Amino acid sequence: MAGFLHDWRLTVTGARPLAEAIVTAGGVLTKEINPVTMESKRIQGLYFCGESIDLQARTGGYNLQMAFTTGWIAGESAATSCGLRVEGASPSAGAVGYVDKKLFETVS
Repeated sequence: MAGFLHDWRLTVTGARPLAEAIVTAGGVLTKEINPVTMESKRIQGLYFCGESIDLQARTGGYNLQMAFTTGWIAGESAATSCGLRVEGASPSAGAVGYVDKKLFETVS
């Protein structure tokens, strides 16, 4: 049994429809993004969020939270860079810390 499981081979014959997709893979590498502002380290004024970033998490809302948090940070940073004052609710320090430490430092 151990030998069978160790050398068990599967052949991929196709993909499920996009409508059934939970998360996409690929995107801009986290090492190319400033985690504090979500700005590109290569192109000033270019900001990334959500699934445009090469991040994947387990199902259960984590990918949505990454999209919401990185979206807020990118939007706030882009507005600030244009001289606009951003008012209203902001993500908690814990949410920003989650993006900064858990995702960017461990993935990069």
